[in-house]
Amino acid sequence: MERWRISMIGDLPQTLKNKEAIICGGEKVTYAELIENQKHLEDRLKYMLKDVKKKKIAFIMENGIDFIQFFLAVCHAGGIAVPLDPKWKEEQYKTVLLDAEPDLVIVHDEFKQKIPESASVNLHTWKQLFSDDALPRHGNPSSASPERDDLFYLGYTSGTTGRPKGFMRNHQSWSECFPYCSEIFQLKREDHILSPGALVHSHFLFAAMHALHTGATLYLCESFDTEEVFDIIERFPVSVMYIVPTMFESLFANKQEEFYRMNRILSSGAKWDKTSKNKVRSLFPNADILEFYGASELSFVSYLLDSDHKAKGHTIGRPFPKVQAKIIKEDGSEASQGEVGLLSVKSPWVFKGYLNLPEESRKVIHNGWATVGDLAFMDEDGYYTIVGRKHNMIISGGLNIYPEEVENVIVHLSEIKEAVVIGLPDFYWGEKVIAVVSLKEGSTLNEGQVFNYCKAFLPNYKCPKQLVVVEEFPYTSSGKIGRSELKDKLIYVHSKERMKTYE
Repeated sequence: MERWRISMIGDLPQTLKNKEAIICGGEKVTYAELIENQKHLEDRLKYMLKDVKKKKIAFIMENGIDFIQFFLAVCHAGGIAVPLDPKWKEEQYKTVLLDAEPDLVIVHDEFKQKIPESASVNLHTWKQLFSDDALPRHGNPSSASPERDDLFYLGYTSGTTGRPKGFMRNHQSWSECFPYCSEIFQLKREDHILSPGALVHSHFLFAAMHALHTGATLYLCESFDTEEVFDIIERFPVSVMYIVPTMFESLFANKQEEFYRMNRILSSGAKWDKTSKNKVRSLFPNADILEFYGASELSFVSYLLDSDHKAKGHTIGRPFPKVQAKIIKEDGSEASQGEVGLLSVKSPWVFKGYLNLPEESRKVIHNGWATVGDLAFMDEDGYYTIVGRKHNMIISGGLNIYPEEVENVIVHLSEIKEAVVIGLPDFYWGEKVIAVVSLKEGSTLNEGQVFNYCKAFLPNYKCPKQLVVVEEFPYTSSGKIGRSELKDKLIYVHSKERMKTYE
């Protein structure tokens, strides 16, 4: 069987070989060098494991060219790449390594101490990988080609509480999706594409792989930093940038000048607020905005073109090619137009389940349809709108409240920097609606102001009954506010306060 287009990169024409493939910091590689380095890494891996196919290879690396080359080498050799986040704590490494049971662990030398001593793993540093003395010899290494249904990627969901879940992906779920992405996002070989986020997150890793598959020049940041992003955009002809909405807000807050060469902004990770989107052209005057919705488990679900924003900007758009979508009600029947229910999808891009968690996998995939618990409805034109997450939903006084709806109102208060709405246990209401906010420097805010502002847009029962001001939020490793950790902390504080009243 023909290998799947040379490690996602594609069939390289002679004219592309000397083109710059990746630029990161002071380093750069051409496509010819990238292929050569990938093959060299494959050889080293095959000498270490003999047969790499279907072997799980975990690694901890800085964001950059090494990460991409190593990932490509593992995938092309038929192995399963398991990226580990350098920001994790010891307990997360213990849990993930115990779950994944990798056949080999490779780390940049400065991360060796990250691997717990109690973890019994076949550990080698990057330096040792290139040391002949450290490599056990197995004779002629195997060179079996991966097939489209073989696993190539085991990623772990971010989260500050609970057990990290390893989502499994096969080759075709990415490689066969690339052409549709190129068509919808209008990406071409001449583009210069910036993927400024952490490659341990599937959103930015997919962006990088797709850029290389297209034959474009890919730019990476060693870590997301507004100065580094602006420096790259100023120095190089970047035409496309992948972001999540919080990244844009950070860029806008540090805006220095306008950048006219940028012609597309591709956003995902969270629904982009209208007020924030309206700022884009003051920073990137010629840029079209394309939003897409998906998840690590689902891959692409829907997309929203720049031309859709005026009439449908509040939606997540229409289904991606080859994706079927439907809304399922509580009783299992399909919802009518405008009815809220569980958004379920069927597509070739859905993951293969969670490693070692069959019950959790069945909660996501059932009878060929998959869901991550998003509640949504479809309008008369076939566009979908997310109203919230099922597990985030608050039931107060017997009524359903979607916290995301309340958050979308609160964030327009000029004093607020960030906001999350959660439900806390309450004797009278069942759950009480609580607004947790961080404030802009020098700002003050009280419960009455928040309630009165919200009731101009929402029914009273949805308006927050209590305001909690925090200096900073807990975040997941993917940069999202850690709702579960925040809720657990507030429940703990709330319970301690109640205990004091009985003393």
